[in-house]
Amino acid sequence: IIDTIRRAIGTHLKNNRKFRKSRRTRQLLGKLIP
Repeated sequence: IIDTIRRAIGTHLKNNRKFRKSRRTRQLLGKLIP
């Protein structure tokens, strides 16, 4: 399941630059992908 989430988030981030600027998203990614 984690791999699927990683792919989904990765693709989402590539498509949306706004998400990269979001601090919360960075923190969530940090927890999911140490």
